[in-house]
Amino acid sequence: MIYGLDGNKMNLVDRDIKILSAIYQLQAVRAIDIADAYYTGKNYGMARMQRLVERGYLERSYTVTPQGRRNHAVLQISEKGIDALVSIGVIKEQERRRARDLKLSGWDMVQRVDVSRICIHLAKAGWRFMSAQEAKQKHNINPSSIMHCCLISPDKEIYQTYRMGVTIKESTLAKLVSELGENRYSSLILYDAKEPLEKTEAYQSLLSELQRQQVFVNELCLIPLVDYFAGLGSFSLGVTMLKNSTNMHIWHYIHRNFGFVGHMSNRYGFGSMYTKIGEEDYLICNYLRRNLTALKMLARTLTISEHRNSGYNAFVLTWQGFKDEVQEEIDRVQPGRDFIQILPVLSKDLALPDDKPDLKLIKPEKPEGEWEKDEEEREEDEK
Repeated sequence: MIYGLDGNKMNLVDRDIKILSAIYQLQAVRAIDIADAYYTGKNYGMARMQRLVERGYLERSYTVTPQGRRNHAVLQISEKGIDALVSIGVIKEQERRRARDLKLSGWDMVQRVDVSRICIHLAKAGWRFMSAQEAKQKHNINPSSIMHCCLISPDKEIYQTYRMGVTIKESTLAKLVSELGENRYSSLILYDAKEPLEKTEAYQSLLSELQRQQVFVNELCLIPLVDYFAGLGSFSLGVTMLKNSTNMHIWHYIHRNFGFVGHMSNRYGFGSMYTKIGEEDYLICNYLRRNLTALKMLARTLTISEHRNSGYNAFVLTWQGFKDEVQEEIDRVQPGRDFIQILPVLSKDLALPDDKPDLKLIKPEKPEGEWEKDEEEREEDEK
C-alpha cells in the first residue's frame, strides 16, 4: 500500500511504515542494521533511508570512534514521522510520545543502539520487540522499571530486557537487583564483554548482590554483547545464542540424537522436556540462553540422594564455549554427579531444515546481482 502523506513529494510504502514503527519503538537504530534487516539490496536500503531523513521523517546522528571520528549513522524518529504513524493508525493519538522525549544522545544512545541491534536481527528469526513504555502498559509492568525494551520469543516467552555496561553504579545495581526479584516475566540482561566468559566488574557485582540478598529470579539470562569477525564473516554472539534456542530447535536436536522427546511437570523447576535412554529418564535443562536460574535450580535440587530416590538423570544443553562454566556450577554445589551430563553444541547442531547459516558473509560493496536487487526493490516501492 502507498500512503501519500508528503504532498506527493514522497509516497510512504508499507516497508517505510514498518521501519518508522521499529525506530519509534526502539528510539535509536543504526541505519546499517535497518538496511540489513528490511532490504535485500542494502545500498538501495541506505538510499531509501536517506530520503526519509531528507523528507523529515527521520533524524540522523552518528556514533564516534575513540579517536573522535564519525562511525555509524544512527536513526531516530522525528515529529513528522510520528505524525505519519498516527495518521495511518499505527499509533493511537492518545498514546503517542513526542519525538523530543524519545531523543537520545551520547552514552544513552550508544547503549540503546546495542539493544536495537539485537532486537532488529532477532525479528528476522521470528522474535518480536516492544518499547518499554508499551510493554509497561500492555503487560502491567512497574512504570518505574529501568528496562530498555521487551523481547518476545517465538515460544511466546516475554523477556524484560536490560543493558549493562562493563561497570555499574551502586544505585543502578540496587535498583536492578530489586527489580529482578519483582519481575513477573523472565529477565534478559545484555552486558558488555570482550569475550563470552569475561567476568566484568558489573557482571560480578550483579551475581554477588543477588547471592548476598538471596534474591530469587523467575528466569535470568545473561547474554554477552560480543561480535566476532572471522575472515570474510562476522556474527553477533548474542543474536546466535537467542535465536537458535527456541523449544523447536531443542526438540529437533533431542529427537535427532535420542529418538524421543516428551514433556512432564518438572518439580525441580528447570524445564519440562525430557528424553529416554533405554529405561532411564533424562530431564532437559536448557542453558542455551544462559539461564542462570535454571542451572542453579538443577544444581541444587537434583542431588545424589534425590537421584537415588527418583531415578532421574539430566542433560544440560549448552553452547560449546560454556561447558566449563556449567560444570563448575554443578560441582560447586555437589561434585561427583555423573548422572548430570552436559551436551555442548554449536549453532549448526541446532539448525532446523529451513534455517540459514549464522555466519553472514561480508560482501563487496557491489557484488554480482546487487544492482539488480536494488533495482527490483526500487521498482517495488515505486509501484
